[in-house]
Amino acid sequence: MALFKWNKDNLKDDLLEIKRTEFAQEKDLQRLLRDKPEAIERDLFIVAEEYSNWAESSRRIDLLGLDGEGNIVVIELKRNENQFMDLQAIRYAALVSTMTFKDLVEAHSAFLSKRGQEAAERAKSQEELTEASRKSLLSFIEKEADDDVEISSKPRIILVAQEFPKELTTAVLWLNDQGQLDVKCMQAIPYKLGEELLIDISQIIPLKEAADYQVKKAEKERKARVAQKKRTQGEKTHKILTREGFIKEGTVITLLPFSKEEGDINPEDPKRRATFTDNGGKVVWEEDRKSYKTLTSLCTQMRDNHGFSMFPPSINGYAYWALEGEDKSLWERSKPYRPEDSDA
Repeated sequence: MALFKWNKDNLKDDLLEIKRTEFAQEKDLQRLLRDKPEAIERDLFIVAEEYSNWAESSRRIDLLGLDGEGNIVVIELKRNENQFMDLQAIRYAALVSTMTFKDLVEAHSAFLSKRGQEAAERAKSQEELTEASRKSLLSFIEKEADDDVEISSKPRIILVAQEFPKELTTAVLWLNDQGQLDVKCMQAIPYKLGEELLIDISQIIPLKEAADYQVKKAEKERKARVAQKKRTQGEKTHKILTREGFIKEGTVITLLPFSKEEGDINPEDPKRRATFTDNGGKVVWEEDRKSYKTLTSLCTQMRDNHGFSMFPPSINGYAYWALEGEDKSLWERSKPYRPEDSDA
């Protein structure tokens, strides 16, 4: 589409076409979008520029971002038509898909360090930069602590270019339709108006109507994920056992043996005993008489600080404890009352 200026004065009333021009360098557009990411998406935080954390140091992500939903965003820019930029971006998305919140903090602190050096600002310590990055990221996604942050393992992709070849747009439409990737194409066209440079940035994929549909679909999936998270093993088990009257304030539980040999250990050993308090909401371990918010947090404490190395990295505490005098775990005890297991 052409861009026109309404040329209206006493002598003339017509449209004056504004001529397209070219970006002098690809880095010009990258710098502009780095400093004003809302030009391509409102809720977008730039984590790093020219990001690379792999062996092929020559391959770098133009801009690495994070959106408000906790999705990593790979932003690739091309000054000229490039039919392979989608493949390159997908490769980058795969490489950053395992990044954690800690990784993002480190990437952003390195980004701040480099920008400080370029601006000849006062050198800050790495600790100061890391803390500044952590606070900025937490503030952006509106979380109070690192443990509250959940980074999606499915990065989004934003491609920015003056033109997109048909092979690329066809591939992007197909990828989006599969539901496995979220790829957006933004067209950035520079125009020359006298001494001024205008940039028209518009979203061409998905179209506005399709974007609305995708937003609604994504929101539905997000709500499903939230609902699923609320049905995690520990939380769900606790609710079921409380509702069914198995645990309440004063309920004593014992640690199940991890091996046949352990079965001979005295069940009265304080290391193997705990008591639910606060109407079954918290648990007190008899070994240290401390109160723990959940049974899982007690197991983590036992593993990390008291030598219970047999606990796996990911712990469902209810799978390792039983009601006093029983050998069936609390997790097994809750199974008949689970909606998804009720027909089994």
